[in-house]
Amino acid sequence: MNLEEMVESKRRADEAYWRDFEPFMTDAEYDDLVEMIKAAGGNPESKVIDHVSNGKKYDFGDDPMLSLNKVYSTDELIKWAKSVARDDNEIFWLEPKYDGISAFYNGHGVLATRGDGHFGEIITSKIPLLRFEKNDSKRGEIIFRKSQFDRFHDEFRTRNGEVYKNPRNAVAGVMNSSMSDEDNDVLIQKFHETGIFIDFIGHDELKIEFKLSEITPEEIDQIWSTFEALPYEQDGLVIKLADAEYTKSLGNTSHHPRGAMALKRNEAGIWSKVVGIDWTLSGTDHSLTPTLEIEPIDIGGVTVSHVLAHNAKFMFDNSICIGDEVCVIRSGGVIPKIVGSRMIVTNLLERVKRLGFKTDETGVHRFCPECGSQLVFGEVDCYCFNDDCPGYMLKRLYNAVSKGFEIKGLAESTIKKIYDKFGITKMYQLFDLDVHRLARLEGFGEKSAEQLYDVIQAASVCTPVQVIVSLGIPLIGKDAAEAVLAEMPFATLLTASEDRLRQVAGFGPERASSLCKGLQKCSKEIEELLMRVELKSDEKESKGKGPICFTGEAPYPRSQCWQMAITNGWTISKSITKEVSLLVCADSDTNSTKAQKAKKYGIEIMAFSDWFNNLKVEAKEMESSSQRFPIVDLLD
Repeated sequence: MNLEEMVESKRRADEAYWRDFEPFMTDAEYDDLVEMIKAAGGNPESKVIDHVSNGKKYDFGDDPMLSLNKVYSTDELIKWAKSVARDDNEIFWLEPKYDGISAFYNGHGVLATRGDGHFGEIITSKIPLLRFEKNDSKRGEIIFRKSQFDRFHDEFRTRNGEVYKNPRNAVAGVMNSSMSDEDNDVLIQKFHETGIFIDFIGHDELKIEFKLSEITPEEIDQIWSTFEALPYEQDGLVIKLADAEYTKSLGNTSHHPRGAMALKRNEAGIWSKVVGIDWTLSGTDHSLTPTLEIEPIDIGGVTVSHVLAHNAKFMFDNSICIGDEVCVIRSGGVIPKIVGSRMIVTNLLERVKRLGFKTDETGVHRFCPECGSQLVFGEVDCYCFNDDCPGYMLKRLYNAVSKGFEIKGLAESTIKKIYDKFGITKMYQLFDLDVHRLARLEGFGEKSAEQLYDVIQAASVCTPVQVIVSLGIPLIGKDAAEAVLAEMPFATLLTASEDRLRQVAGFGPERASSLCKGLQKCSKEIEELLMRVELKSDEKESKGKGPICFTGEAPYPRSQCWQMAITNGWTISKSITKEVSLLVCADSDTNSTKAQKAKKYGIEIMAFSDWFNNLKVEAKEMESSSQRFPIVDLLD
């Protein structure tokens, strides 16, 4: 699957899981899909809460309720435990991983789901359905007992009239906050009449304590068997550090806490030799992602020859280089996944040379396989910070095409041909290509060149969201761009301070800083883009003034005029159509081609000087607001 197909598959999986309560992929499949989207430079963040919530969110603040990272073997679990332990006497807790819905109760009558870990969905109205102690706050799992689910299964149906397939789906259906108040009251009454209830179990209510030195695969398997006798569905084990202060000091990634890990069962894998490593550059944060080429193996009737290795840390932690062996499964029967490794190459210098990087003779310095720049190694990833690296520029351009402007029919291989032939690395440069130049590409004739030209030009009518996403700013995907543009006009965003961006819902210091710095860095690129596209406002931005068209010489750069127009509610048109509401030109008495067409359609014509004066009047009316109207800065 390409990135677009993976993102669409995740969107459908989210809706099936959270909205329809009928998942069509396993947890393992979903987890691997998220990792593949990240590796391909995509944004796996979800807007599921918005799909099912009535708009009330619970803010977890500085103590997010994040998902857990996962491993699929006891060896991997013990390796992780050793990596975070301070010594062999470090204490860990082993707990069941219940297959329910994670939730938080604040001890004062408010119940919320985990949501995205930062903002939960408030489901306080569901408290009468649950059995738990309501005097204390806790984090835990909302889950049916197996016996209670059997009774529920006989009494309740999905919205489509079908029975719930398992306790997890049933809990998701019952906890659905989009249910009307009337339907919720009926549900509560029926629960009480039938005596059915759902448990809310604290995450640490049942735990077994171990020292690191006492943790063995045999002990873990025995504990797992003990937990499986509990009257609840489970999908794994959880191991966590017992020392809360030490756990807090380790902090979190954007996805999971560093002080806990989930173990999930998986089928036995097949071993194969690594014959190549392909490091792919991200088009956002400059990181390199390794994909292993392995000797072809047959897994369930499918030939597997490539498998994702996630990041540099994964390669080093698992001691993988060309010539070593890896154990591969198809997680959930679909996605190839590495679950083990064996070191075959033992010479240290030879191992360094077989990681797929360029190296010097000592092997100490490692260089980008695309451009030869020295790599920088971080905690998890390795990076090539050369902005002129061909691998980085090509991936960034492809992300702009596929994720930003959502151009279908322009494959990554074609972008590589365009780069090789014309040296094009920026999105705005694609809009300058004509049919004659495209026909010179290898494998293209006049007809295919015309088709490609039409596809590219059609994308020049776009939204501010698409422009922002196309820039490839780290942490800023479509959801983030939509969120920030829902709170401020496009032109205001382009000059917004980091402090202002922090006020946007879901924007913490890291995301706000990334967007602010990214917009500053890409200012020239944005200006070039705005001179080549027709910008249409999203419905949230539009103030209903309709399209505006500019012609002739203006006292300000054309891109700046467009920003002024967008700030004041117009959309931009590069040509005169019947939908255009205003033509702004150097002289209102001009008889240019655009002016003649505007007169024909009865479109108002105004000189730049008059248009600017009108904007000043509007700006003065806005100066009393807490933030200066940005047009004042542009005109003063």
